[in-house]
Amino acid sequence: MEWKRAGTVAAGTGAILAITLGGCAAMQADRTPEELFSLAVSGLAAQDSYSFSGFSTSAGSSAAKTQFKGEVQRHEGVRLLESREGEADMLETEGGIPAGYNPAWLLGRLLDSKAAVALDAANSEAGRAVLIIRPNPAEAGKIWRSRLQDQWSRIESSSPEDSEVWGRLDGSRQAELKREWNRELMRSAGQWQEMMDSLSADSSYTLVVDRGKLVPLKLAENADLHYRLDGNKADEQRKTEFLFQLNH
Repeated sequence: MEWKRAGTVAAGTGAILAITLGGCAAMQADRTPEELFSLAVSGLAAQDSYSFSGFSTSAGSSAAKTQFKGEVQRHEGVRLLESREGEADMLETEGGIPAGYNPAWLLGRLLDSKAAVALDAANSEAGRAVLIIRPNPAEAGKIWRSRLQDQWSRIESSSPEDSEVWGRLDGSRQAELKREWNRELMRSAGQWQEMMDSLSADSSYTLVVDRGKLVPLKLAENADLHYRLDGNKADEQRKTEFLFQLNH
């Protein structure tokens, strides 16, 4: 009798588990693309630590391909390793990661912008959902202005004293370098303002989400930027990709 009762309990437990797991699977299948996106952003924010890697390219400008790796620690901030043309530098500043390299910032902005989200059913599978995210052009322009303004602010706050050669120059050469630096900064500021005033953007994003853990696995961005530079029309095609390495 005891074995029979145990078997009955086990069978009952198995039935409960089957119902529960089946219910979870149904809930996952019923989640809308918007819900998957929101939950993935929340899932990333809830991580105590994670790392990411990626690259950025620009067609239509002289910018070199940039590769980067980042480490996020909830209580210790962020470390970012950037590599351009084989030269690596640690980017650790009081302002945090530059917006262009910060996937959490980018995902948050896309969520806040109420971008259109759709499921790419052809490339999705049981364990992973592929989402296509498209902000409207006005919001895409705002996101890119924020990113580029962050980049410009870092350039603007730099000085010739930060350069490697500064300490090796005598007083007259330091003064000359500082004059040249300021002239170039003023010229660049004018170009930058012209670019910002005329900038428009058309961006799309592909986000791969782990359906079970509800965290992002990969984020790819494709953007067409249009602006004026020195009075002429200019176009750039920017591509940025992030791969996430989560601890759990």
